[in-house]
Amino acid sequence: MLWLFDDGERFAFFSKAICEAIEKVPELECDILHCNDWQTALAPVFLREFYSSIAGM
Repeated sequence: MLWLFDDGERFAFFSKAICEAIEKVPELECDILHCNDWQTALAPVFLREFYSSIAGM
């Protein structure tokens, strides 16, 4: 597997994009957000800290 020096930044951006999509796309309403391993570990943190206004979060 190829590891790049900017992996942390890329996956933080990806996690932020997940949160933005959940907030802005009504079809993405979900009950469970499955975050597996470190690549998506920031998604729950972002949801709690910056997206707490989303219903059910």
